[in-house]
Amino acid sequence: MVLDLGRTRMTSKHETDIDFEDNEPERAEGSSGDRAKDPSYLSGPSVRDARRSYVEEQYPTLVKNNRLRTSDLVRLREEASAFRYRPLISIPMPLLNPELRWLERALDSAIGQVYSDWELCICCGDPTEEHVKELLSRYKRLDERIKVRL
Repeated sequence: MVLDLGRTRMTSKHETDIDFEDNEPERAEGSSGDRAKDPSYLSGPSVRDARRSYVEEQYPTLVKNNRLRTSDLVRLREEASAFRYRPLISIPMPLLNPELRWLERALDSAIGQVYSDWELCICCGDPTEEHVKELLSRYKRLDERIKVRL
């Protein structure tokens, strides 16, 4: 049995052939008018449309419904602090004229981690804008695990 899913042809239960061309599937007989009569032809949104729909519509809802509560974060931090083996994790972060809002979100994300044995090693390329330097020095004073080299 051959099942045509746009660009994917399934030839059996255990094999899948992927056709990356925009060619029509090979048919033994008939023309495009026979598609309506052919039960193996599926009409509907392409895989790309389905993925776009998921990302734009469903993913934000999934994230919103699965956020960690404060009690979950407290419990996870307690569990992580009880680990017998606690290696220091170094996170390199090269910067070259970053957008301030994205830099601030990245720094907040690092500080908010459940596992506490980490260091953020920031290396700035030239030229670094003054407001970026101010933000980095503020975060460096806020958390000693943040290391900045200008």
